[in-house]
Amino acid sequence: MREVVIAAIFSEEGLLVGQRCSEPFKGYWECPGGKVEALESLSEALVREIDEEGKVKVISAKAIFDYEVSTPQGQLHLTWFNTLIDGPFKPIIYEKIQFIKKEELHLIDWIPHNLAYIDQLKDYFPIQK
Repeated sequence: MREVVIAAIFSEEGLLVGQRCSEPFKGYWECPGGKVEALESLSEALVREIDEEGKVKVISAKAIFDYEVSTPQGQLHLTWFNTLIDGPFKPIIYEKIQFIKKEELHLIDWIPHNLAYIDQLKDYFPIQK
């Protein structure tokens, strides 16, 4: 089973999501992250992935939930992290990025294996003013 890390990056604007510009799942939306490499810890993988995908450093990250899924690419164990970054996310692998509000979580086309777990993110949104 492959380990995958996912960064839930929140701001006052909402949750950062990116629209994939390549397969698999081209056109679908996701939070940044990726597969853990050999000899890497989950937190090391998260720092590397956020640097590779957004050219930004992770300040802190706390695991918030995890689950296992079957995908066309095999079995995955996904761990989501509430992640604080030190500047703007500069998309490398995404066609576009945006911040979405809690009430908009189900208005975008999420990667299918993430969709069933999106409601778990609601508790981590910053309090709206």
